[in-house]
Amino acid sequence: MRGVAVYANGRLVSEPEFFGASDSSYAYAYLTGHIAVDGLDAIKPDVVATDRRAVNWEHADAARIRVLLKRMVEEIAQLRRQLRADKKKAQIKDETGVDSDEWVETVKGPEKEPLRDLISLIESEDTDMSDEDRGKAVRNLKDIAPPYADLVWRHLHTSIQAACESYFKAGDYYQALLEACKQYVADLRSAAQLPDGDEASLFGKALGDGSGRRLNFTLPFRVRSPSISDNSAKNLENGQRELARAIWSAFRNPLSHEPMETIKSLGVISHHDCLDALSLMSHLRRRLDSATLLP
Repeated sequence: MRGVAVYANGRLVSEPEFFGASDSSYAYAYLTGHIAVDGLDAIKPDVVATDRRAVNWEHADAARIRVLLKRMVEEIAQLRRQLRADKKKAQIKDETGVDSDEWVETVKGPEKEPLRDLISLIESEDTDMSDEDRGKAVRNLKDIAPPYADLVWRHLHTSIQAACESYFKAGDYYQALLEACKQYVADLRSAAQLPDGDEASLFGKALGDGSGRRLNFTLPFRVRSPSISDNSAKNLENGQRELARAIWSAFRNPLSHEPMETIKSLGVISHHDCLDALSLMSHLRRRLDSATLLP
C-alpha cells in the first residue's frame, strides 16, 4: 500500500506511487492514500492505460498534473519530518530542561556549530535511535557541552564564577568583570586578614615582597627537591602582586563615569574579553587557596 493511488471519476487510473518524489525518506515508508484527479479522463489523446493501472505522464497536460502531485507528496513528507522533529525537540527539552535552539545560542565559541550539528543529528528522524538512546545521548551531550559552556569550560574558580555568572549569562560582560574583581578583592582581604580600607593599597600590603604580614604561594615550590630559587620565588610573588594590581586597574574603576548602556552598546568589553579576564582573575583567586599567611 506504499504510495498514493490516483482515481478519476471514481475509477482507479494509477496504482500507488510517489510521482517522482525521492522515496529515501522514512516518511514514504508510511505514506499511503488516494487522490481524485477527474481531469485525467478529459485529456486527449487518452493518457489512461487500457487496464486503468497507469497514466502516461509524458503527455504535457498529464506532466503538469504529475508535477503538482509530486509537490503534494513532498510537502506531506516535509510536514511529517517537521512534526517528528518537533516531537524529538520536545523530548530533548523534557530530558534536559532546556530548549535545544536556546541551548545552542548560549555557546558563542567555535564549538557552537558542531554542537548544533550534533543536536540536529539526534533530533533527525533519519537517525535510527530509540527514544531511550536518544535521551541518553542528549543527556551526555549536555554534560559535555552544557548551556553557557564557554563559561563552564574555562573551569573558573567557584568564587569568581559565582560572582559573575548571572551577569555573564545576561550578556552584561562589564558588570560580570566588575563583580568578579570585587569578589577577588574581598577574598584577598580576608585571606590576608586585613581590615577594610583603600583597595589600591591592598595589593602592596598583601602580596609580593615587603614588610609586614603577607600572603605567600611559592613556599611549597621551595621545600621540594628540585626546588625553585629564592630569586625565582620572589619574582613569582611580585608578579602575582603586579598582575592583581593590573587586573584591578583595568576592570575595577576605569569606566565608572560612563553610562552602563553606552559600555554595552559599544561592546567595550566583549564576550571574549570577559572570558579572558575572568580566567586571569580565576588564576589569581586560585593562588589564594594555596597561599600561606607569613608573619
